[in-house]
Amino acid sequence: MTILLLAHNRLLCQTLMRRLRAVAPAGPVAPIAPVARQEPEWLLGAAAARHPEVKVDFALLDCSDARADPAVLLRALQARVAPARWLVLLPAPDVALMRLALALGAGGCIVGPAPIERVCRASDLVRAGGQCFPRALRGAGAAGTMPPHACAGTISSVCGRGAPPLG
Repeated sequence: MTILLLAHNRLLCQTLMRRLRAVAPAGPVAPIAPVARQEPEWLLGAAAARHPEVKVDFALLDCSDARADPAVLLRALQARVAPARWLVLLPAPDVALMRLALALGAGGCIVGPAPIERVCRASDLVRAGGQCFPRALRGAGAAGTMPPHACAGTISSVCGRGAPPLG
């Protein structure tokens, strides 16, 4: 599994990588090997235009403390990297940004900065093919703009019974 972590928060990246390695399946499955840990603004540079040469299975984009416009970063991630699954941390509960992330293919949004455990749980859910978006997105627009399963709820299927809601 190839992972791309785009965040300024080094502790978040280190914790997430430890968690991902701990839950990685044993056996002849490809090992977890991050393509890189970069700052989010890396997406806007020339190096990102050529990257990656390998398919990215999962990406985390932390816009919560990014210096660039989150909407521009979301579009750049989708256009330049096109990860199979990705999670985004947004700086504020901005419904327009959440809708943009959903439209571009994000598997989830969390308003950041968020507790590391919440980011890890959301990452587990998104990597497993689920979606997690704040409840604010469900009630903010016209019906039918988001599939019912994409609304925030518990993630007990990934983290076990009793996991708190993400939204």
